[in-house]
Amino acid sequence: MTPEGAAATVGLAWLAATVALALHVADEATHDFLAWYNPSALRIRRLLGGLPFPPTFTFVPWLLGLVAAVLVLGALTPVAYRGAAWLRPVAYVLVSRLSSDVNAGRLS
Repeated sequence: MTPEGAAATVGLAWLAATVALALHVADEATHDFLAWYNPSALRIRRLLGGLPFPPTFTFVPWLLGLVAAVLVLGALTPVAYRGAAWLRPVAYVLVSRLSSDVNAGRLS
């Protein structure tokens, strides 16, 4: 495969992962994910003796943060199509996160 072809493959994969993340965010936002997440986070905090981790969220800041993340990832799509080497580790993290959601049954 030529370097140009490899860069196009990375770019397409990046775009697909970004679209998958955007759909995932939309799914969580429309199916009241925080109603499940926040009580779970509070139970974990109690088990950890009050450690303020994991965080809890209200809807608007949570959604705006995720939308901002998706927009940043989308803006990096041309960089991925150029084959920027520094973007590959970011892609691995993104795909690992999406894969963990699929394996946990939260993304269908």
